[in-house]
This record gives sequence, structure tokens and C-alpha cells, in this order.
Amino acid sequence: MAGSRQKNVAPKGQGKRPTISVAMMVKNEEKMLPRALESVKPWVDEIIVVDTGSTDRTVEIAASYGAKVYHHPWENNFSTHRNQSIGYCTGDWILILDADEELDQQTAPLMRQLTNAPEGLNCFLFKLYNDVPGGGSTFLLHPRLFRNGVGFHYAGLVHNEPRIKGHYTRSDVKLTHYGYNLDPQTMEAKHQRRLGMLRQAIEREPHNFKAHAYLAQTLASRIDTCLEAVDESLTAIRLAQEQLAPGTDFPRCYYPLLGALYALQRWDETVTYAHACLEAMPNYPDPWLFLVHAYYYKRQWDDVCLAGRRFFEMQDLARSKPEDFLFAENQTFNQFPQVLHLWTLAEANRGDAAAAIDVFGRLVADERGEPECRRLVKTLLTGDDPQLTVELINLAMAARPHWDWLAPLKPVAESKAAEKLGRQYKMEARRALDEHRLEDAAKNFGLAANHVIADAEVHLGQAQALLGLGRHAEAGQALVKGLCAHPGHPWAWRALAELSMAKGEVEAAHVYLERYLAIQPGDQAARETLSRLQLERTATPSVAETPPTLLVFLVGGLGAEAVCEVAPHFLMHRAWGRAMFDGVDPEDDLARWATLFSGRAPAQHGLSGRLGMDNPKSLADMAAPDIWRTMAGSKRVGLLAAPLCHPAPAINGWAVSGYPGGLLSEGLVSPPELLPRVLASGYRSDFVTSKAEQLLATSLLTSNRVHEGRLYQIERNKLTLAAKLPAVDVLVIGVNCLEWAQQSFSGVDSRVFAAYQQVYAIIEAALAGLRPRHFAVLGQRGYDKLSMTPTAEGFYCLSWRGGENGRAPVGDVVAEILRLVS
Repeated sequence: MAGSRQKNVAPKGQGKRPTISVAMMVKNEEKMLPRALESVKPWVDEIIVVDTGSTDRTVEIAASYGAKVYHHPWENNFSTHRNQSIGYCTGDWILILDADEELDQQTAPLMRQLTNAPEGLNCFLFKLYNDVPGGGSTFLLHPRLFRNGVGFHYAGLVHNEPRIKGHYTRSDVKLTHYGYNLDPQTMEAKHQRRLGMLRQAIEREPHNFKAHAYLAQTLASRIDTCLEAVDESLTAIRLAQEQLAPGTDFPRCYYPLLGALYALQRWDETVTYAHACLEAMPNYPDPWLFLVHAYYYKRQWDDVCLAGRRFFEMQDLARSKPEDFLFAENQTFNQFPQVLHLWTLAEANRGDAAAAIDVFGRLVADERGEPECRRLVKTLLTGDDPQLTVELINLAMAARPHWDWLAPLKPVAESKAAEKLGRQYKMEARRALDEHRLEDAAKNFGLAANHVIADAEVHLGQAQALLGLGRHAEAGQALVKGLCAHPGHPWAWRALAELSMAKGEVEAAHVYLERYLAIQPGDQAARETLSRLQLERTATPSVAETPPTLLVFLVGGLGAEAVCEVAPHFLMHRAWGRAMFDGVDPEDDLARWATLFSGRAPAQHGLSGRLGMDNPKSLADMAAPDIWRTMAGSKRVGLLAAPLCHPAPAINGWAVSGYPGGLLSEGLVSPPELLPRVLASGYRSDFVTSKAEQLLATSLLTSNRVHEGRLYQIERNKLTLAAKLPAVDVLVIGVNCLEWAQQSFSGVDSRVFAAYQQVYAIIEAALAGLRPRHFAVLGQRGYDKLSMTPTAEGFYCLSWRGGENGRAPVGDVVAEILRLVS
């Protein structure tokens, strides 16, 4: 069909209900049109569609819904075609709908009631929600249902504006508009089309402030055109002021200006123009959102809180009296969580914990608030008030028990609160030490050490106080922890050497004094003492001097699939494959290591759960015989950072605990006579030494490459220590860096690939330097190469030739390793 705009109003029949026509203008809307027509078809009597040149199935789809389709070539003017669609309608009332919109089915029945309106009431405003990227939406009241034949029409090239005659009122009918949240290609095409049309409109009407405002709004949606958006907005404001436009016209001019200034982070100007907008329209809520952000980045905490309160006051007013905001789009009504987030932080920075808790409670109560709550809590974890963070987490956990991300963060906050308390004890202890109040100093340093585990100053300060009090045994323990936390304190090494000489421990004194002289080589008296001790000590062969028969690497998270992909040369001439752990949960560290060590199921060895600072385990906790103690019946075995070695087990040979050992102490080294050699090598049991560090480990690794470097340095130090420890027949070394990387980064992250390379380098360096007769590489589980999800099979690589690479039960792998040393 073809036609032109006309008035075709059907005569009303006596007693008949008023009819409704829906008027649409479309072009190439085959993807969106079915949803729109499906939503409106049950509620209207006539569907009118003006097509402006579709080349897809749009016309076919419209016809399938019974639409009357009229064809008009595109005239580069939205209002023209909108008015054409109105002209074909024969219903008593006309509903305006776009192809990318949807009529709410819950409120659609209200339209029939609206059509019984008295004469003179010619238009109803619908609640229009614009769906925008990121899951948000904007809101405005918009005229959509109007009486036919009373002169209602549209004007404007792009943002066609309705012209209403007679009275209008609000309704509760809802529409959702999806046109601002389409795929990138479609959005870019719409963006370019809109830009071209608006620039043409300004060429024809250079003094049309609305055209400049609409252009500014389009430009502000791209960061690279925000500067131009600022200029266009300022032009629109100037023209509106010159033309004495009403206050309700200014929001459309100021909003793109404020949005562009926000994107450009020009905070002073944001504040200036937000207040200028409020002078023009005092009840407009949107400027208060920009003021919240601007004051936050300017760190004006009192102003943030004031702007937050005013934002919600204006939003309440907008909801209670929407007719005062006709055609003024409320683009921030869904930004409540953002404002509450920044408002809470501002109250916290002001030191008003009660106010922060109150505002945070409102954020938790908001159904859309969970993402902002998560960001807020993580931000507060880096701040100076961890106790407030604990209170906020408790509040959220009580109100939203299904937010499972809160539970892991609570102990982090509690640990940080404890650390803050520890720093307070440390300050008091330092003051007492300076004033020579040694008892007070020792007591407060001890209290601080319970909260700030890895602070060298705390442990060494306590040692100073204890030495002054003559409590030498306790002082020695504190010196060991302090030097494990930070080895760069020569006086502490000298003090340990003197304590050891006083007890007649020649080997320990020699090790400590040698370490001291590495830092203070000019101390001639100490060098003479070292020479004397050298004559008195009894040397024992080291691992470096006497190669082990078997060298075993226990690599957490090593997966066969990833090994094959990135290092096939590593497997040449060696038997390798997947170690099968039937019926063992991939997440169950304890069960999988224990099964690997025993070849038996969890029901037989009795261990399960996750290794951690609050759940350390030793071989003695296993109910089944393990491979290491079985070997130690006839061979000397050295366990270095092997899982299930906390505390260090007493075996034929030696053991040094790894994760989750913490700072060095006698319980982590067996026999304890080896502790000086372990300490002097710079050994740390793992990347983390406290529960707080354990909880924050993955965030530390992802946020700072320095921590990643320290992780690998700790692993390399294990080789340095292994070479210096007494010779054994079987040497076992635990390697954790790969699993930390897998838990912190996705499988496709280059840092996981780098972690694999670090593991290969450690293994190959050890094999070349220590020259074992046989070796084995074992892993308790793998990780999916595309994610951080553990897989169900471990990995083995053994140095015997022959055999078929592939799958093998853990028991078979254990048996083969035992055979190698028989």
C-alpha cells in the first residue's frame, strides 16, 4: 500500500468501547519487531506500520501480525514519518510504539481504562524505561497514548518531539526501550546516522538550542568526542538563555555537558556547571549525582555527603511528582547504588562510622546494590578502619546471607583489624624500649607479634627487650622469626652467634657468624672467631656433595595437558601421564596429597579438606602408611617444603616444613639442629606466612608484579637450601608457585604460562646441579587450561624408560617410585 498523511477517524458507535490503533515507523527491524508486535497485539484494534525502505524481512513480519503496511521512501526526517503513521490510524486513540520497544504486559490492560477519559483530556504519559549498557536504565514520562483527530503531531528531525493540544496526565503503563543497548555494530551505525542528521539540522537551524543539545548528547557518548560535546552543550545553554527558554528545557542542555566533563575528569568545571543547572531547574536530581562524583575525587568528604542527601531528596520528589519533570529524562534514577557507595566511603573518611553504617545499610537493602557493596568492601579493606569494614560485612551477611563472597572477606577484614591493633602495640612497645622499660617492651612486642606476623621490627624489638632481661632462650626464638621476616639485620645474626657459642653449639655459631660477616665483612674480631669455630666444627656431607638416588618434585597444580602443550621436550625419554585419583574431590588438597603419598583412598588414610594456616597437617595425621616414612625405614629421606609436613616429622633424615608453615621456628625443622642452616639460607616456608597473607595472596599477586617476583624467589631459595642440607638418599622438594599462579590468574593468562616455565627451570636446574640417579615429578591435581578450575587428575613424570605414557592409578605410581630406591 502507499499513501500520505490523512485523518481517517472511524465514527464512534453508540455503546461501543473506544478503539486503539498502534502507529509505528520502521526500517530493517526484523530482529526487534517481533517482540514489539507480540507485546502490543493483544491490546490494540489496529496496527499501522510505515516502512521507509526495509531490505530484510521487516515487512513480512509486520504483515504476519495483521499490520497494515504503508511504504514511504526515507526523507531524513523522523517526525515526517512519525506523522505519516499517525495519519493512517482509524482508531479513537493512537498508541505510539517503536520497533525496539516493548509494552509491559502487567500494565497494558490499563490502556482500555484510559480510553474512557473525559473530553479535553487528550494525552496520557507512559513510564518509559531506557535499557542502557551495563544493566542500567533511565526513566522519563513520555506521551504515548493520545486521542485521534485533535491535532497531536511530531516536530524535529531526529529527536522528534510531541506537540500536544488539550490536557494530558500521567499513567502507570510501562514501556521498555532497548535501542540504546544493541550490538556494537548496530550502535555504531545508529550513532553515525544520528550525528549526520543532527549536523544537518544545525546547518538549517543554527539557533535551535535543542538541536545543539541533542548533538552534544550524542557526542558525549564517545570519549574521543567529549571535548566537542562540551562546546556544543555550552552553545545550547547560551542559546537557551538568550531565548528565555523555560527551566524544564535546561536539563537536556546540561546533562551532556556534565557527562562529558565527568568523562574528562574536569572536576572543578563539573561542580560549577552542576550548580548552574540547579539554578535553572532546582529540583532536577541528575546534577547531584555528578556533584557526588566530583566532590569524591576532590576528596571533599562533607560535600560528598551533602550531595548524596540532596540526590535522594530530589529523586524522592521526582517519584512523587513526575508531572513536574515532563520530558526531562531522569538519567540517574538507577544510580542509587553508586551514590550510596561513594557516600558510605565519604562518611568513613570523615570518621563518622555510625553514619557510614547507616548509609551502607541502605545500599545493602537496594536490590541492585550487590556489585557496589562488593566494590565498597574491597575498597575499605585497603583503608585505615578495618574494624568498620568488619561491622559492614556483618551487617551485609545478616541481611543478605546468600551473598557468598562476604564470608571469605570477613576473616581478611578481621586480620587487618588485628594488624592495626598490632601496630598500636608495636608503637607502645617501641616507646617502652626507648625508655628502657624492658618488661613493658617485651610484653607489648609479644602482643604485637600475635597480630603482625611477618613484621621483622616487632620480632627483633622483642628480642632486644628479652636480651636486656636475660631471657636468652625466648630472645633466640624472636631473633629467628625476625631474621626470617627480614634477614638484613647484622646485629641479630651476631646476637644469635653469641647465644649459640654460650650454649656450646659450634655448628650453629659458625653458620650465624658466617652470615653476619657476609653483611659486615670488615669485622676482624668476628672473622678470627669464625676461623676458630671452623677448626672445632665437624663437617657432614651435603646434598650438593653427595647426589641423592632419587629426587622428587611435588608440584601443586601440575597438569599433564598443559605440560604437553608448553613443554613437550620436558617429557622426552621419560614415562609420564595422568595419575588417577578415583573418587577424590579435585578441590580436596589434603585428601589428594595423602592419596598420592599412600596410594590409598581417603576412607583409608583419613585426611580431607583444604590446606591452610588454620588447617596444617603432618604425615603423623595419616591413618595409612605413607611412601616417605616407608622409604625412611631403610633410606635417609629429606623432605623440603613437602605437603603434610607441619610440624616437621621426625624421620630418618630431615624435614623442613613448607606451606602453611609461617615464619621459621624449631617446630618447622627436624632435627632442630638444622634450623641455623635453614635460616641462614634465606628460606621461607612459602609466599604467605600468616592467615591474613593467605587470604590476600591472590589479590597481591594480581595487583603487584613485585609479589609475583618474590613468589618465584622463594621457590628458587629452596634449591639453595637443599644443596646445603645433609646428604640423603631420597630428596623431596615441594613447589607451590604454579598453583598460586593458577588460583590468581585465568588459564589463558601469560602469567600462568610463565609460572610453568619457572617450574621447568627449577626442576631442570636441580637435576643439572644435584645430579640424582632418578627423579620423579608429581602433582596432586591439574587445572583447566582456560580457567582457574581444578581438574580431577594429577600428573606424574618419572625417569624410567619404557612403559606406556597415559593414565595410571596413584598406587601404581607410588609402587614404581618405591622400586627406584629398592
